[in-house]
Amino acid sequence: MKKKLNYFLAFITLFLSVSAAFASGGNTSVDILKSDISPLAMGMGGAYAAAGEGALSAYYNPAAVGNLQNPDVSFSYSGGFDKASVNFLAFATPLPYKGFAQLDKGVAAFSFHQSSLGDFTYRYIASDGSIFSKKFDAEKNMIFSLSYAEKAAEGETVIDKHKIFLEHYMGVTVKYVKSVLLEEYSAGTPAFDAGYKIVEPEKGLMFGLSVSNLGGKIKYVKESYPLPTVLRAAFAVRTNPIMDHNVLFTAEYDRFTQDNLASAKIGVEYHLQKILNFRAGYRMIEENKGFTLGLGFFLDNVSADFSTSMLDVYSYSAFSLSYRFSSVEIKEKKKVKKIKVTDSEPVQEKKKEIKPVKNNQDKPKQSDDFFLLY
Repeated sequence: MKKKLNYFLAFITLFLSVSAAFASGGNTSVDILKSDISPLAMGMGGAYAAAGEGALSAYYNPAAVGNLQNPDVSFSYSGGFDKASVNFLAFATPLPYKGFAQLDKGVAAFSFHQSSLGDFTYRYIASDGSIFSKKFDAEKNMIFSLSYAEKAAEGETVIDKHKIFLEHYMGVTVKYVKSVLLEEYSAGTPAFDAGYKIVEPEKGLMFGLSVSNLGGKIKYVKESYPLPTVLRAAFAVRTNPIMDHNVLFTAEYDRFTQDNLASAKIGVEYHLQKILNFRAGYRMIEENKGFTLGLGFFLDNVSADFSTSMLDVYSYSAFSLSYRFSSVEIKEKKKVKKIKVTDSEPVQEKKKEIKPVKNNQDKPKQSDDFFLLY
């Protein structure tokens, strides 16, 4: 247990150090990566790095899908600001093999993120004085992501003489970002995310830490700009006052390292009998601060979520549709150990000694008749 926890501490220290190394300041590209894609997150102000679950949560923290038990597919759409729109499709599923820690099955997630930032109108004057105009797509982006997460450790921990049982999850994401400006200038770059999540299942406590968009730079013509690196630290607690009713409180602090900006978010969700979810949140210490609201509906394995924002600078809305394959159970495939056969000398069969058969003709013939004369 101690050895595994040391690996976690080393992992956290590593990606925090890497994120600090990329905190060079200046302009960033593909700033749509700063925005929320999930109406569940947006309804709670965007505080989702600890409380997230399901396929969409890997965008905020790759480790959040580590405890997924059934396959999950989700589609979300957001828009409403100056003809900008964002589409996000995600699929996550447990794998039929145990993870590297050999505690539970690993989980894989795939997502496709597409965004359009509206139109750009170009006007020019011809030689005869007439004015012509032409519309271009201002910016289009496509992001392909592949994530992996697993339960990396579990066990009791003593805090202030109290024993608590903790589950530790880790996850990573590899992505490729492609961006096109004015339908002519295109560029692409790989990047990656990393995440860590702690869950105390009995008390409903959750802690999440993630870093997104590390290592990538977009170069359109000559100048190159880094992707917006986002460092998230979040805490959440879920309480169950009544059966089939629970309340989720969550808080998160985000740091945009290159832009030297920060955001604090708080949110609450009330879950009513697996039928409805009511959400509310507030964003602060940023230019675009304000309230957010959300609503979710459940029908068996299908859920639909809607959220809207009332922010100071610009507001937008989001909608998602998800399906959980609760009847699909991913069975674990056990690895068959191969037994190596060592080379040895061939076993020689013992030859049976063949005893010579004695010929009865060699023996003197005895008469079967015996006469006794008396």
